[in-house]
Amino acid sequence: MSELGITLPLQADQSLASFCSQVASANGASSAREFCMHMGMQFQHVVDGTAESIERLAVLSGVGVSCLSKAAVIKQGGMYLINGEKLRRPFLRRSRLRYCPACLIGDNAREDRLPQARLYGRRDWLVSFIRTCPVHQIEFATLENPAGPSLLHDFTAVMRDKSLDLDSVLAGSQGRNPSNFEQYVTGRLTNGTASVGYLDLLPLYAAGRSCEMLGAILEHGIKVASDNISESQWWSCAESGFKVMSNGEEAIRECLTAFHDRFFTTSRDIGGRSLYGRFYEWLAHENEDSAYDPIRDLIRAHAVATLPLGPGDEMFGPLTIPRRWHSVHTAAREFGVHPKRLRKLAIGAGLAKEAAIDLTDDRILLDASEVETLIRHGREALSYNDARAYVNAPRVQWEILIKLGYVKPFVETATGPALKAKFSLSELDRFLAKISRSGIGEPVVGETYTIPDASKRANCKASEVIDLLLQGELREVAIDTMTSGFLAVQVNPSEIRRKTALIAHGGVSLKQAEKKLQTSSQVLRALLELGAIAPRIAINPTNRCPQTIIYPVDLESFKARYVSLNNLAIERDEHIRRTKKFLNDAGISAAFDPEKVHATFYERVKIPV
Repeated sequence: MSELGITLPLQADQSLASFCSQVASANGASSAREFCMHMGMQFQHVVDGTAESIERLAVLSGVGVSCLSKAAVIKQGGMYLINGEKLRRPFLRRSRLRYCPACLIGDNAREDRLPQARLYGRRDWLVSFIRTCPVHQIEFATLENPAGPSLLHDFTAVMRDKSLDLDSVLAGSQGRNPSNFEQYVTGRLTNGTASVGYLDLLPLYAAGRSCEMLGAILEHGIKVASDNISESQWWSCAESGFKVMSNGEEAIRECLTAFHDRFFTTSRDIGGRSLYGRFYEWLAHENEDSAYDPIRDLIRAHAVATLPLGPGDEMFGPLTIPRRWHSVHTAAREFGVHPKRLRKLAIGAGLAKEAAIDLTDDRILLDASEVETLIRHGREALSYNDARAYVNAPRVQWEILIKLGYVKPFVETATGPALKAKFSLSELDRFLAKISRSGIGEPVVGETYTIPDASKRANCKASEVIDLLLQGELREVAIDTMTSGFLAVQVNPSEIRRKTALIAHGGVSLKQAEKKLQTSSQVLRALLELGAIAPRIAINPTNRCPQTIIYPVDLESFKARYVSLNNLAIERDEHIRRTKKFLNDAGISAAFDPEKVHATFYERVKIPV
């Protein structure tokens, strides 16, 4: 039941203030304020969506409280709620009335409504982020000075008072589809969420304004003046910002990195304003709203992770995050090193790319975790020759140590010889400590030699001995206290020989083959030349030299097929002459020419049993 003689339905997209204005006009009141005064309530309370005014309007109109609440813009302190979504006052359009002329033309055509109450204001027209009618796909028109204070928020009365030529307004309207950003905002106002991830974590007003401001610097540059941006331009800016922010934190970081890249092409000092311009000024100085803290935190963390910023610098206040990067300028200042020397050290050590030589000191980035070590090494740096003398290694051994990476220069001149390399004293000490840690520190006794000599005696490479020392595999190690460094380390060649012996090749030497065949070297060589026995070349596992060998299987195969006259006589247990006569009488000839082989062999298969 309703208390009014004339009631109206609440439209699905209508605002509460507009509904009250429409009901007032239908019932003959000159304004919504006059109507509310007669009905025992205040129109401003309706505008503010107070519970009492909604309940009273529900009684008057017969429309349910829940429906009216969804149409309301509910004021809570300095915040306004629309269907639970939060907006600040600057993002509501009330003093400047916005509307879609096509929607109002359609309202006027509704003959089923009272003529004085046909027009109504849509709730979404109040939200600054929405600038396009989703039904008619045109931009909103704006009535800059709708009326005096008495008609403020009174949509139906204002439209009746202005008597707008809606057809002319429509003819001058710009057509466009609602942007993805506007659809996102509409979705949150309607459903409470739009499921795009990162933006959903922010209040609607913070999500919307962040997209607009980020888009402004993307579209117009970091020095953009917000006051000079038109509504149509804001529409485009919001969409540009939304394309980035709707894709989450990683997309935002990529966008910020693009601003960093632009910064490095300038000569400005590093800072929030020079990096992000208007976007930073807005977040840092024009509002202190904690709703934007997730964005501030993301920018701050990414800046520190990618730029030479750290404690002592400013980014939304003093930075406390540990430094990730130094520039040559900040590192030189912190560690008291001349920038030119630090620049050379950094490029030589590969901490900065050689291409950075053309950059200014504040544009060359250095990993903060490595800078202190670099500077310490720089202060104790030794030249190529001084380092070799310190390690006490013969020149050939020293070059092996460098070539195989046992000793690494921390600075190398890319265009110069190795003599210009610089070596860290502490790194050299660390290497020497590693190779001598197994030493017993006593005078040399027994069969121990320097690494170069021991490797020669063990027929292995010096690098193999060094590897065994570094791995702690050698036990028979002594330190010659009469000398120092590399040559002070003494090792046992016998132990090294055992540790470095190659895998046995599985064959027998020619000398061993002679014994197995019970023949001479001359005969064996002849058999090999004829191809009667297959020779192989293999690496001797002890001396690591190429060696002619015969596989046992080849020897056994030969012995199974052939037999010498001498061995056959032994097998028959008779004198060799008797065996020879037996073979001649049987007409059996030698398998090979005795003149060439220097011995007589027969095929076993031809010999009678």
